[in-house]
Parts: sequence; C-alpha cells; structure tokens
Amino acid sequence: DHVILNWGNSKKYYAGVKYLNIPTQVDIACDKLKTFQRFDENESGVMFPAFTTSRAIAQAWWGSERTVIARKLLRASEGEGITVIRPEEPFPDMSFPLYTVYVKKMKEYRVHVFQGVVIDVTEKRRKKDFVGDTIPELRNYKYGWVFCHDDVEPHPNVTRQAKLAVKLLGLDFGAVDVIWNEHKEKAFVLEVNTAPGVEGQTLEKYTQAISTYLQKLEQTWNSNTNGASS
Repeated sequence: DHVILNWGNSKKYYAGVKYLNIPTQVDIACDKLKTFQRFDENESGVMFPAFTTSRAIAQAWWGSERTVIARKLLRASEGEGITVIRPEEPFPDMSFPLYTVYVKKMKEYRVHVFQGVVIDVTEKRRKKDFVGDTIPELRNYKYGWVFCHDDVEPHPNVTRQAKLAVKLLGLDFGAVDVIWNEHKEKAFVLEVNTAPGVEGQTLEKYTQAISTYLQKLEQTWNSNTNGASS
C-alpha cells in the first residue's frame, strides 16, 4: 500500500509498488530526442520544434536562413551542451546527436500538470538587475531569466499543449516548458521536466495536489479492503 513519489528517477524500479511517475516513462521524458520522437508518433497533436539527428538536414535548415539549436547532450538542463547556430555564423564541423529549428517566441511558460490538471503556471521573465552574458535564444536562470507568478495569463493553447504532452509521455505529473509564438498563434512544447525545482507557491500547489491524491487513493484502498473482508 506504499506510493513512491518519483522525482526524476529514471533507473531504479521497485516491482509491485505504485508510482507517481513510473521510471521507464521518466527515462523518455529526460531524453530530449526520445521526447521529440514520442511527440512525433501517430499524429499526437503535440506541437514541437522540427528536429533531426542528421547533420545534413540541419545544415540545409541553416542554409535556408534558419537558426538551428544543436544539442551535444540529450540529458541536460540550463542550456548545458547547447550550441546556437545562426545563419550569419559558420556551421560547426562536428556532429551533434540532436538538432532543432529555433522557434521565435513572444513568451515562455512553465506549466505544472498533475494527474491531468494544471496546478500552476509561471512565466519566464528577465531580471531587471541582471548583469552578465546572454544568449537571446536561451531563456534560463544562467542568463537572468526567472519564473514569475504575477499577471500570468497564457493562451488556452499553452495549457492544452502542456496537458497533452504529459499525457502522451505517460506521466502522472510534469513541469512543461511551452513557448508562445504570437505570429503563428501557436504553442510549442520544448520539454517536460520530471524533477522541477519548486518553492513558494508552486511547492504549496504540489503539496496540496499530492495530499488530495493520496487521500483519495487511501479511501479507494479502504473501500476495496472492506468490500473484500465483508
């Protein structure tokens, strides 16, 4: 009757125990290539940047005046292992395991989904007092971007895409990074985080959602046990 709240573990698995986020599904979500491949299956409905493992295709994108994001690492965060290849810059001689087309965005959100319900949404915004190097295409803490709660009103497609991505990956919960392209009026999923950093209001939302889930689960177990004994 135990439940493991699995915060990002993709390796260790205990048989016969109920999980919130099964490790095998977390393994897919942790790998950028596996995630996009899953999104690409069977017309899933998830919108995501065009991707390839072919250097030749990526170079063709670059040759048509498109910025390419090359990833050296498939399991990384905070922009680690990323090379931004802009049309005006030379294309790298080395090959990368994953290339994606850079999609311009008006806004970027992190949507927290638990059991099919959006429990929290934050928007990435640049710190006003940030001093340091920046890469325009990358929005993360290293380059002065932080998650904000105030006046966050994403387009319905943003939250819709987040819920669809978590469901498609077979996860019970996930923090989905979604960008909003104002020109195309489309939301694109970049990744689903299975071990997101949480604090303050977001932590409270997770605590409430998990507690409610466990209470309902316990009621179900007690009901089944009493029914069997009677």
